[in-house]
Amino acid sequence: MDGAPVETDPRAIWQRFAENWHLFRGTPTRLWLDYTFEKLFGLTEPLSAATATEAYEQIDACLKRDEFRPRALFERFNIEVISTTEGALDPLEHHRAIAESDWQGRVVTTYRPDAVIDPDHESFSGALDAFGELTGCDTGRWPGYLDAHRVRRAFFRSHGATATDHGLQSARTANLSGADAQALFDRIRSGRAGEGDADLFRAQMLTEMAKMSVEDGMVMQIHPGSVRNHHGGVFETYGRDKGFDIPAAIDYVHALRPMLDAVGMEPGLSVIVFTLDETSYARELAPLAGVYPSLKLGPAWWFHDSPEGMRRFREMTTETAGFYNTVGFNDDTRAFPSIPARHDIARRVDCAFLARLVCDHRLREDEAFELARELTVDLPNEPIRLTKDTVDHAAARRPGYDRARVTPGIVHLGVGNFHRAHQAVFIDDCLASDGTWGIRGVSMRRPDMRDALAPQDGLYTLAVKDGASTEARIVGSILDVLVATEGVEPVLAALTDPATRIVSLTVTEKGYCRDPATGDLDPDNAVIKADLARPGRPATVPGLLVEALRRRRQAGVAPFTVLSCDNLPSNGKTLGRIVGQYAALADNALCEWIAGHVAFPSSMVDRIVPATSDADRAEVEALIGLEDAWPVVTEPFTQWVIEDIFPAGRPDLAAAGAELVTDVEPFERMKLRMLNGAHSTLAYFSQLLGHETVADAMADDALARLIAQVMGEAAATLDLPASDLARSGTALRTRFRNPALKHRTAQIAMDGSQKIPQRLLGTIADAHAAGKPWDGLASGVAAWIAFLRQGPVDDPMAGRFSALAARHADPVRHANAVLDLREVFGTLSDADWFTSRMRSLVQTMADEGPRAVLPQ
Repeated sequence: MDGAPVETDPRAIWQRFAENWHLFRGTPTRLWLDYTFEKLFGLTEPLSAATATEAYEQIDACLKRDEFRPRALFERFNIEVISTTEGALDPLEHHRAIAESDWQGRVVTTYRPDAVIDPDHESFSGALDAFGELTGCDTGRWPGYLDAHRVRRAFFRSHGATATDHGLQSARTANLSGADAQALFDRIRSGRAGEGDADLFRAQMLTEMAKMSVEDGMVMQIHPGSVRNHHGGVFETYGRDKGFDIPAAIDYVHALRPMLDAVGMEPGLSVIVFTLDETSYARELAPLAGVYPSLKLGPAWWFHDSPEGMRRFREMTTETAGFYNTVGFNDDTRAFPSIPARHDIARRVDCAFLARLVCDHRLREDEAFELARELTVDLPNEPIRLTKDTVDHAAARRPGYDRARVTPGIVHLGVGNFHRAHQAVFIDDCLASDGTWGIRGVSMRRPDMRDALAPQDGLYTLAVKDGASTEARIVGSILDVLVATEGVEPVLAALTDPATRIVSLTVTEKGYCRDPATGDLDPDNAVIKADLARPGRPATVPGLLVEALRRRRQAGVAPFTVLSCDNLPSNGKTLGRIVGQYAALADNALCEWIAGHVAFPSSMVDRIVPATSDADRAEVEALIGLEDAWPVVTEPFTQWVIEDIFPAGRPDLAAAGAELVTDVEPFERMKLRMLNGAHSTLAYFSQLLGHETVADAMADDALARLIAQVMGEAAATLDLPASDLARSGTALRTRFRNPALKHRTAQIAMDGSQKIPQRLLGTIADAHAAGKPWDGLASGVAAWIAFLRQGPVDDPMAGRFSALAARHADPVRHANAVLDLREVFGTLSDADWFTSRMRSLVQTMADEGPRAVLPQ
């Protein structure tokens, strides 16, 4: 600016900088650089004119090494994500190059449209022309101009953007009518703008951007309060953004009101306000954030990104806005090496503030520890939730149909992980061709699934893992979830709705209220007795189905088809029999009507679906870029074999990959005996030997040999070609070994009293009758008996099992007592060939340990 030659030698520039290093004393610049010099570059001497050359050479040598390249520093600093801001016209080729590279770091773009919404920007008119050419929208007209923004926002989202960024001087917003906005745009576009029009246009565009954020779910960031390019000479000589940006006072209360009136109460909107006007913290911004759910306060920023500024921010905002209406600390800097320093100081300042609140008895110590993590980790990383408004952002396969046009045709009882990984996915594949088969789910007991899916509009992620990779898919077939324990009438209303043509179930064996020994309804079951005493308010599956069918019959509505998808032998026939037996106890005429009019097709379902863990949630969030409260993890294999009896109609399940057959039993028996029987055997030995997951257990050679033996013995009882059975056994063991599925053996071990009869005991009886070996199968039952002695179990008969374990310390006497339970063992309780083998195995396991009975 003074006309003197500009220095270009980097060493000379550095020397001049070092000579004047004292001028930075007490400033945050000095703090960040001292930290960087020492921690990153290893300088041990303070910077000065005397040490400048040595420091320069050391830094220069570091920067020439691979470990100081940006990607290496990204990983060294343990950075989760870096967001950059790009203008509306940017082609984002650098982001595309990163995405197509093999580097795993996450760098996302942010939509910064200042150049196309600020009429005072020197390139505004040309930018609008380019905006139209780029998007194919008519940016000469107001509607086309807005559409161009939508097109570019979608383009940015496709490159990972989750936010927009607006760096205007004023926070003023406006909410003009369509006609007034059109007239304003016409004046701006034609060059006939009057005094105040440019400011009004910027104000209107902030509101339009907020409305678009409601539509597409992008977070909106506003950071007014800076008079940019304050020195005219510098701006004219060097252009914009070359310094001379000065903080200015801002009126937020009146400025933001039009936008907040329009969208401030929208639950899906997040507007983060950063400010350089600290005087507005306590007076305006904190109260605004305290009442408007969409408004959040950004951390101390730019001039105030300093220890003092961070401290003042907490002191001035916490009283009115609290902690949870702020977004934690996220730094805004081009000085990449100083990122760790800034975050370290922010953590220290926040912790010191929390400590002061503890000392003042305004906060408990445990709360302070919790807040320390939330301020440094959770709030800055608060993700965008998966919803119908944000699903288009998901880096995953999305529903290939218009969900708004889907209507319910199925009610599913028992909305758990298995249903969401299996039947709901088949239905999802059907909805593109026929949208009348949406699912209304019913949780029979707990509200957890409803509470997770309702804020997500029923959407969830299916993560399919083959051990080498994970494929994510968003499933949209579940429209809503009802909770039976919160009121049975909404459930009955769904069941009696004429649009409901199929009622499907995955309620597990115990949901049928059956006697395990006979397979019939247990009339002595306490909840069955309660349902019969109050037929209009059923709590059980048989009670719900019978009451719904009674109401449909009474109203002249055709019955639905009842489709069991549980692991029961002849599950359709079994459910039909149980429903008929329940109806007979309530109303004989109804029982006869059900027998003559209601179809109960059998089905076989197969897919391994473990319980969802917090690690799964974190992995899915990183994978799709959105938070999913309850994703489902599963394997690639899936199979659904269905008896094709659907008088009320069905979706095109065959097109979705299901097998429609006349007889399900061969498939069902093979799955129950080879997969489920082996699974239970593996689970009980794993509980005795300390294997947490199925994959862990299959890495135990002795257990892997046992599972091969169990599958072989089970296969020998099936009337199918030996070669097919051998291939099935090999495929099953491969599926069991999938390391990506953290299928907990404790989960499989639940409800053994309901599972053992059909998974192992029937197979043992058939093998013995045919004179075929059943040693491995017997070991599985013996392992279950030994498992019952370990302590409380998750089982409908848990109370009786605990009493038997307490009463019989001797393992053989305990085994005898368990074997006497006819509701589990049926006639096998009297079979000496069976009970003697069990006693022998249990004794050996007690004397020598579980491994003593495993094949060597």
